[in-house]
This record gives sequence, structure tokens and C-alpha cells, in this order.
Amino acid sequence: MTNNQILILVHFKNNPLSPISESPGKKVAKDLVIIFILIIMGCGVSRSARVREGYNLYRNSQYSQAAQCLRDHLEDHPDDAEAHFLLGQSYEELNNWDLALSEYRKTVDLEPRHLNARRRLGLGYLETGSNLFAAREFMTVLQYQPDDPLSLFKLGVIFHREGKYNQAIKYFQRVIAVDPQYSKAYYNLGVIYAYDQKDLQQAIYYFRRFAELNPDSEHTAEIKQWLEENREREDSRGQGVKDSRENKHLNP
Repeated sequence: MTNNQILILVHFKNNPLSPISESPGKKVAKDLVIIFILIIMGCGVSRSARVREGYNLYRNSQYSQAAQCLRDHLEDHPDDAEAHFLLGQSYEELNNWDLALSEYRKTVDLEPRHLNARRRLGLGYLETGSNLFAAREFMTVLQYQPDDPLSLFKLGVIFHREGKYNQAIKYFQRVIAVDPQYSKAYYNLGVIYAYDQKDLQQAIYYFRRFAELNPDSEHTAEIKQWLEENREREDSRGQGVKDSRENKHLNP
């Protein structure tokens, strides 16, 4: 029995709720119902306090302590989806993807529409090289939020990894349609058109848009060098791309 429950029972011993005029049976039944409700409320306060403690530890970058606090909580409340999610985030910060993915899976098992957990699952699967599982999670997010930029972007990355360049282009262009400031999508489209599709004009367009949005990026300096190397081809409307260096990788 928790301290909250003990205090509630002591309170009822000294402060009976039902008036004397009620029949004994009705009085007992009424008091038991109210006691039961208050005990539940007391447990709720206790649960939220432990989760809140774990959250505060997480916010203060004390990930190991946060994980321990949340594990203790989940021993008594294994169906708390939010606690599983926060525990997964703690494990992720500790770079333990196996445990993080396990907690995120428990979260979506309890709450299938927990989209943040599905996003983290997708990112975790990408991190561990499980492209098919990652794509499944991001596709599920899009069922509920068709314009989710992160899911669209990561699907573009996955399709590029699989060598499906037209599909990758489709998803990166959808990202830009939803969020015209999503600069990584421009960069990745530039890479695909330059090194996979060998389409100079499209590559130049998307690289320039990225540079406009990110004038101080290290990628922008590389892009300017690339544009200089390919200036003559641009002027002659040629489609070939000068491959003076290794092909670029996408910005994930």
C-alpha cells in the first residue's frame, strides 16, 4: 500500500463522509465507492510523479538515471505507453538502439497511432540498416499524416539506398511541396540528378536552391566548386556531369 493510500484510509477513519441519517448499508456502499475512487486518484498521482521524475532526468541529460526511474515505474505499470516511449528515448540517447527499438515497439503495440514512436522506430531501423522496416513505419505515419515532412524525406533516403531513384525523387519533391524551406531535400535532389541521373540542368537548379537557403553550410562551398567545374557544360546546355571526385552521398 502506498503512502497516498494509507493517508486516504486514515482520513476516512477520522472523517466519515456519509451523513448519520443514511441507512448503514447505503452509507457503507457510498463510502467504499468514494474510497475506491480516491485510492485510484492517489495511485495516479504516484504514477505521474515517477514519470515526471524520469522526464526531468531526461531533460537534464541524465539518461541512465531516467531509464532506471522509468523501468521502476513500468514494473508496476507495464501498459503505460508514454513511459515506454520516454524510456526508448533515454536508451536512444545512450546509443542503445536495440533497447530503444524494443521500447518504441511496445509503445506502438499499446498505442498504434503513437506517431512519434513510429517516427523514432523508423529512424532507429534506418540507423541499424533495416530499410524495409523503416519504410513500413514511415508509410504508417503517412497514413495518418500524409504531409509529414520527416517521413517523406526519410522515404526518399530509403528509396535512394535501394537504387530506386525515380521514387526517391518523387518523395524529395513532395517534401519541398509541403515545406519549401526543407533544404536537405534540395541537396539530395541535386545529388541524385548530378550523380545518378546525370542531368546537369536539374542538378544545378537544386544545388543552387540549397545554397540560397544555406549560404554558410559546408556543403555550399562544395556546391560552388562543383558549379564552377561544370560551368562550361551549363553554358553549352550539355547534360554530362564532370566526375572529378567520387559521387556524393545523400544528406540523411
